Amino acid sequence: MTAVTTSSDAKLHITIYSYGPGTYTPQQKIGHFELRPTIPPPIVGNPALIHLWAQGLATEMVNDLKHSNQWDCQICRVRPAREQNFNIISFTEQSPPLTLIFIHNVCKASTNLCHRIVQGIARKAQAIAAEGASEPPIDFNPWTDFDTPLEKVSGLASSCAKCHDEKTGVKGYRMSRCSGCRLVRYCCPGCQRADWNRHKKVCRMVESVVWENFDE
Repeated sequence: MTAVTTSSDAKLHITIYSYGPGTYTPQQKIGHFELRPTIPPPIVGNPALIHLWAQGLATEMVNDLKHSNQWDCQICRVRPAREQNFNIISFTEQSPPLTLIFIHNVCKASTNLCHRIVQGIARKAQAIAAEGASEPPIDFNPWTDFDTPLEKVSGLASSCAKCHDEKTGVKGYRMSRCSGCRLVRYCCPGCQRADWNRHKKVCRMVESVVWENFDE
């Protein structure tokens, strides 16, 4: 018997939550993004291949998802965010296929305490979300090892998506959003034009962008 596919099966429903400061409080800064990319015809109806394809899409979207707002570290709340921890969960066997992406914005990766705490949150979230529930609250102390020098191996998440200039990530610096997707931010029209060839694929996938507890 041949499997029947519907028009909704040709689109992958990607739901993304990007987390900033204020974990498990009503004041937490959160970005909620809905994307609807078209699944390549050869893999429609194949959950395993759709999952691998979704992981590849997440990699392609890193720059757009990172440089999307004035992100501070989710854990210490003091340092600006420079790194992101991604937690990807796929339900590609259902109709329509769904992928959930949880993004935790942190000041530093590797052995930094903020990153270790976020990894714990992500592991618990993955275990619960895989059963169809939402992220659970956990107990932790929101502090970090400030004596560890900050290695600027990655640009500020709040900086321009093209030039990544540090000054563009400073609070109060005037930034503009892509008018098509309303997701990614740039410091000037020149940077936006220069980034279009890379960004346009993601831009066309974005269906909605909602910011919680941001001043916009």
